[in-house]
Amino acid sequence: MHLKNIPLLAGKSYKLHLMLLLAASNMNPDALASFKAILESVVYYTVIDKIATNVTERTFASWCKDIRNIVTIEDLDRFVKDTLIPTVNDWKLDNKSNFLRLGLNSMQQYRIKFILGKITAYVDALRLGKTTVDDLTSYTQTAVEIEHIMPQTCADKELYGMNDEDFSVYINRLGNLTLLENSINKSIHNDVYANKSKAYKQSKFYLTSSLSELVNQGHDTAINRTNSLLFAWSDWNKRSIEERQEMLYRLSEMIWEMS
Repeated sequence: MHLKNIPLLAGKSYKLHLMLLLAASNMNPDALASFKAILESVVYYTVIDKIATNVTERTFASWCKDIRNIVTIEDLDRFVKDTLIPTVNDWKLDNKSNFLRLGLNSMQQYRIKFILGKITAYVDALRLGKTTVDDLTSYTQTAVEIEHIMPQTCADKELYGMNDEDFSVYINRLGNLTLLENSINKSIHNDVYANKSKAYKQSKFYLTSSLSELVNQGHDTAINRTNSLLFAWSDWNKRSIEERQEMLYRLSEMIWEMS
């Protein structure tokens, strides 16, 4: 699962993590399973924080000796605490500001789709009372598209509280993007948010269907606990995009944070 995610995030030709996997040959099954999840997180932060390839390669190589001595979960926990987290935290000095600028203007589309897919899948899992995501296929397949909530072709930018300069900055921000089935996307095109948000409710992805309204169920349920992590917006504008980007950042840290 986690190893399949790495090419979706870092690219099909990415191989740097393989030296760490080879070094992990002495780990027992539980430790190895945990290590694979950690690897995805490490690669995620190298991508988000734009860590140079030579720095990543040198760092990974320096870890290999310690990794060869890891057998149990306890061994792995010590390595993560003493070695891995301090390094990643150094990489993450500007992590929040990097994420809050994240979008199609600053990162390749396949990476943006993976990040949106993982966050969307995580929210869907939380609503079912789970904390892990089993498979991203239904989120990253070609039948699922990256939808611009504020449309790319916008006749009235003032409707969204934007001038031309604002529009060029915010149109491709992650906060203005959501995953949507192409069958729904075809029906809304460049419509206004009031109409789009009604169509979004047909989506099977809760992160999209709940954009304008969170749906509670019962008391202290997994659904309600999930809703406490989310926001909904009756109007869509610059502030909404910024707030949603902040929300996505908090969710991303819940998914990939290692401390």
